[in-house]
Amino acid sequence: MAVRIKNLTYSYGKGSRKVDALKNINLELDKGKISAFIGPSGCGKTTLVQCCVGYKAPRSGSIEVFGKFPRTKDCGVPGATVGYMPQEMALYTDFTINETFLFFGRLYGMSMSAIKKRSDELRQFLQLPNEFRLIATLSGGQQRRVSFAVALLHKPKLLVVDEPTVGLDPIMRHAIWNYFSLLTKDEGLTVIITTHYIEEARLADIVCLIREGELLEANNPQILMKKYHASSLESVFLNLCLSIDSNRNGIVETALSIDEINEVKKNFTKRFESQSNEATCSLIDHSDLGINDQKSKVDVAIEKSQKSDKHSSTSLKRIHAMCCKNIVRLRHNVAVLIFQFLTPAICIILFCTCFGRDPRHVSVAVHTADNGNLGDWFLQAIDNTSIKQMHFKTLDEAISELKAGNQWAVIEIEEGFTRAIKARFRYKGDIDRETFNKSNVKLFIDWTNQVIASHIQRTLFDAMLEFGKRCDRHYHNNKYEASQTIIDLQKPIYGERKQSLTEFMTPGNILVFLFFSAAASTALVFVMERKEGMLQRAIVAGVNPLEFLAAHLLQQVFILIGQIAIMLFFTFYVFEMPNNGSMITAVVLIILQGICGMSFGLFISAISQHENHSFVLIMGSLLPNFLMSGFVWPLETMPDIVKTIGWNLFDHLIVFKGFGITILWILVFQAIALIIFRSVNFN
Repeated sequence: MAVRIKNLTYSYGKGSRKVDALKNINLELDKGKISAFIGPSGCGKTTLVQCCVGYKAPRSGSIEVFGKFPRTKDCGVPGATVGYMPQEMALYTDFTINETFLFFGRLYGMSMSAIKKRSDELRQFLQLPNEFRLIATLSGGQQRRVSFAVALLHKPKLLVVDEPTVGLDPIMRHAIWNYFSLLTKDEGLTVIITTHYIEEARLADIVCLIREGELLEANNPQILMKKYHASSLESVFLNLCLSIDSNRNGIVETALSIDEINEVKKNFTKRFESQSNEATCSLIDHSDLGINDQKSKVDVAIEKSQKSDKHSSTSLKRIHAMCCKNIVRLRHNVAVLIFQFLTPAICIILFCTCFGRDPRHVSVAVHTADNGNLGDWFLQAIDNTSIKQMHFKTLDEAISELKAGNQWAVIEIEEGFTRAIKARFRYKGDIDRETFNKSNVKLFIDWTNQVIASHIQRTLFDAMLEFGKRCDRHYHNNKYEASQTIIDLQKPIYGERKQSLTEFMTPGNILVFLFFSAAASTALVFVMERKEGMLQRAIVAGVNPLEFLAAHLLQQVFILIGQIAIMLFFTFYVFEMPNNGSMITAVVLIILQGICGMSFGLFISAISQHENHSFVLIMGSLLPNFLMSGFVWPLETMPDIVKTIGWNLFDHLIVFKGFGITILWILVFQAIALIIFRSVNFN
């Protein structure tokens, strides 16, 4: 017995949203036979075949494939025992036909010579275009033929094809059915096929009629037509459906005549016979396929691959195949790869040139009425690259320019400033209020832009210190500073006192960019592969979640190392940002942040069904992480609950705590993603 199904049920959703896709299916399919599942769209055909190949696990009941349960040791399902062609095209459109065969051949552990020989046979039989044609350039029918060839590539014991003849011309349909017959008779292959074309299923050994998740009847097509006194399978199916509907409505079941059935089915479905009658016998010489030959090298290689596949739960060959696939995709998308490598350079260049730099040549109005030289000394102490001094004759004129928005601040030095400063030195601060006031420099600032205002304030503070030192040196009074500062600034323990905002924010910018770049690329890759059907096809081929993740991790680490190298080159060698710590520690922490981003992307892909959903989730998490991480604005200024969250985010400012938190988040994200993949996407 090839397939034995007992009391199988499968449902989607939970609670009030629960939908029963399969209802108490009982079925036995013999070895070496063609079994056709027939029914309208949404009746459960695809769900049933997905259960047979081990992609979905029944909610109740059981399935046995060649006497063993799918997903158990030595079953080979999913794996090399089964060849699967899903309803979707499930092909990488940026691959050539040859690269497609190489990828799936490696996935099944076939040797290069076996892949070459088998692919040549299938190309000839299915009349495929040149092996170097891209899948994207093929017609819909040609793409389906390539997908069909992939299912046959490793000569499986069980072939499961979901709607294989859709989009094919009648001659090719007839040829494929003839090929099925040859494979079952001469090689003992078991074939399960789903189809919308009811009448073409007459060529099957067993026809299974399915409606609304229920198996109505399963038998040889000739027996079914004889049993229901019908001339076609279409009439049998229609008769069964009408009888069931009549019973549900309380109407006594009566057999319909052929004339009555023909009258009803004019509005029920299109006949296949109008096309199938035009089909002629295939002109393909099947002897070229070597069906009747003794075991070839291809067969020997495939048997070896299937045996070795049974003894490894995580096959290095499959990881190697997935890695080769990733390399080929990168090679076909060089522009995207270059963009991935150039984006960090562009990001750093824009950040270091446009953000966080100290303002330069800020226009500040100056009015001085002092007749001495000390007023000039103070103005000379101001950094002229930071502040551009604009002199005005009157204070009112300077204030008017400030109010008009032409100046950012006004510096006023009153008459008698020099005499007042000298008095402060002479009398050691024992002076009257008027003298004290005249010794001060008055500053009027426009605070509408706090960055520029704080910069002016800091620049004038530095100028005051420099002015006081010059006065002390000139008057030989090292025990008393004219500025009378009470704070003695020592050498900083970490960082520099004049550190720019760019230097402060660059480390955080690097971490955030790498984190979300890795997260976005990882999430989109998994979501797109699942949407295109490639993830499903790989799972049926035997790839498990760990193998899939390992292959992607290796690819992303390669890209990540390139991005880190480019970002660090521009950071330290082009913009000469200071590094006062260990470069090794920094690189390791950055790599961990990239891996954490990949883990976050896995988590997003596990809970997202569409690429726009994953994109929204990633972008929605970017700004909160950016604001609460502490490198834009200090955590100490935030509310306690936000501060607590910020101290435990992915990109932390405290180095050793950052290592621990990063590793913890990597483990959490990957564990959650694997659990969801196993329970939802791989079930």
